[in-house]
Amino acid sequence: MDYPSDLLREDLQSQPYETEDDCANSLQWVAAELEKQPPASPYEEPSEALAAAEGWAALTSYVVARTYAPQSPMRYAGWVRIVALVLQRIAAMLRARLMDVVTRLGASGLTVSVAFPWGLSVALEWSV
Repeated sequence: MDYPSDLLREDLQSQPYETEDDCANSLQWVAAELEKQPPASPYEEPSEALAAAEGWAALTSYVVARTYAPQSPMRYAGWVRIVALVLQRIAAMLRARLMDVVTRLGASGLTVSVAFPWGLSVALEWSV
């Protein structure tokens, strides 16, 4: 899996994020680009695959935060249904692409979580 391209990051940064539709459209764009990414290769350095997944989570969170981040007052009372559904889709893709990485890094678990208003986070756990 590759890290999100600088071009994609710049294009998403230039979006207006004035409406919830702007957020949903950008998240669908992220999901479509992530969907093109192959699963982590057994030959890929697992820390590189994890960094790429964290990059996708950060990009997703950027889109969400531009729309929903705490403001005084917040513009929207939670996110609209399409945003929640696309976030679930992105989270599922990241989780699927990281399952092999979890094993190869010796982690005991993986969490890809969705949280309002910030977006996505990726966490690996190790039992001690």
